[in-house]
Amino acid sequence: ALFFLFRNVAFARIVGMDYAFLPNVFTYFNLLFYKPLIKFISIGLDKIDYGLGSGYVKVSRGCLTDQLHGYLSIL
Repeated sequence: ALFFLFRNVAFARIVGMDYAFLPNVFTYFNLLFYKPLIKFISIGLDKIDYGLGSGYVKVSRGCLTDQLHGYLSIL
């Protein structure tokens, strides 16, 4: 999994694997959620930002949601 660190926040960007060689069905979640969480807690990060997609799955894995606001300016 690839994370970018900025201002004490880890931003998840991509996870990749060869599905033909997966050791078990939990590889995706171990790589993207569980293992990074343990590491980031140990180094004192405040937050992991997993982006906007797949909200239901993220919440089912323990993620919290934030309300976002967008503004549009017509030129």
